Amino acid sequence: MAAAPGVRRSELGEALRACRNAFIGVGVMSCMINLLYLTGSIFMLEVYDRVLPSRSVPTLVGLVVLAGGLYVAQGGARPAPRDASSAVSAPRSTRPSTPACSKPSSGCR
Repeated sequence: MAAAPGVRRSELGEALRACRNAFIGVGVMSCMINLLYLTGSIFMLEVYDRVLPSRSVPTLVGLVVLAGGLYVAQGGARPAPRDASSAVSAPRSTRPSTPACSKPSSGCR
């Protein structure tokens, strides 16, 4: 979205637009982690629905392996959104900023 000629963009808007892809990545990773939190509940649901009625040991072994893999993936994915958001904020915090009230006549104290 290009700004109309003569329209001035805010510094906050520019900063948010510069980090749009990072925000999308953090959101996607957060959604994936939240879905991985359901591993235990879905595992128990499958055990009660499939394994216990049929007494199927291969199904139980498959579910245990799948749930174990998902728990490992969850452990590896947990730091990703935190690291990505830290990487986004690092350049912004070291960059010099302009004061909010640069004009003394603007009524700011």
